[in-house]
This record gives sequence, C-alpha cells and structure tokens, in this order.
Amino acid sequence: MLRAAEAAARLGLSARTVYAPAASGELPCYRFGAAVRFDPADLDAYKLACRSAATTRAAGSSSLTAS
Repeated sequence: MLRAAEAAARLGLSARTVYAPAASGELPCYRFGAAVRFDPADLDAYKLACRSAATTRAAGSSSLTAS
C-alpha cells in the first residue's frame, strides 16, 4: 500500500492532485480512519485508463492535437 505522496510520484502528479480522483471514486483507494492508501495495481490501471489513444504532433507545432 502506498501513501498519497508515493502514489503521486508514480503517476507524475503532486500529492494534492491524487486526492481529487480518489475522492470521486475514479482512482480506487483504501481509507483507514484519516489515512488514505493506494494499491500499486490500481495506480497502473488508472494510468492506462487516462492514456490518450491517439495524439499526434502537428507539423511545425509544439502542441498536441487529437487525431
């Protein structure tokens, strides 16, 4: 089980940012009193679910656009 800071590091987010999807139920977590813990397998599944299927870099552009 990982703490929020550890989960955030695996996802490339800040610790504060991890709490929003956990609170909404989008990112599964375990609550033990005030402590919130994350299962590494749930983090991997969440990361895959957030992946954009098709993004390409437009010629001459530094921004990503969906195809």
